[in-house]
Amino acid sequence: MIEESHWIFLARLVLSVVLGGIMGWERERKNKSAGLKTHILVAVAGCLLMWLSMHGFSEFANDPRVSVDPARLAAQVGGGIGGFLAAGIFLRSDRFAISGYSTAGMLLLALIIGFACGGGQYFVAVVTVMVVVACMVWLDPIQSRLHKQKPKRLTYLSMDRPALLAEIAAILGKHSINITDVCIEEEEGSVQTVMEITSPLTIDWDKVVREIADVESVLSVGLE
Repeated sequence: MIEESHWIFLARLVLSVVLGGIMGWERERKNKSAGLKTHILVAVAGCLLMWLSMHGFSEFANDPRVSVDPARLAAQVGGGIGGFLAAGIFLRSDRFAISGYSTAGMLLLALIIGFACGGGQYFVAVVTVMVVVACMVWLDPIQSRLHKQKPKRLTYLSMDRPALLAEIAAILGKHSINITDVCIEEEEGSVQTVMEITSPLTIDWDKVVREIADVESVLSVGLE
């Protein structure tokens, strides 16, 4: 016999699937690795975890030797797993570009949305997902306008030294400059590196070039 609490849990689980799916769809349309299925799984896991945290230890509620905290399980397990999921999304690609900030944030939100559904906070969960997805979709054209700038080509000649490319990438990252392509050619006794880069509209290129020129083993720097 299915009890009333089972129907309540089923309703909350279905809502988690729907809301997690909406967030996953937003990532899927941008061809992100963590898409529809991943967000649904995370949201459902959050819902189940919150339900267990609230109802899984009810038989001990009247035991004076036991202190029951409905949020303890969700806080301990959810916090650890949520951080693990987010950290796993930050990937360094073969082009030395850091990606995954938005997807990591969406995964953490999916977990919290699952908590909200599992705790019965339907209105909060639905409104949050609607607002977030709307922002993620509508902010795309605004971001494109803010970052609309012709790519530049940075060329530097250097001695062959381990970790030099990583140092240059760190300098560029500090100035919010993205590396879209890298070409490395070895010459006699030196290495020429050509980078295609994009950046915000306002940036002090002279400062960037000086910082790169001051790096050990860098012989010359050019910007086109």
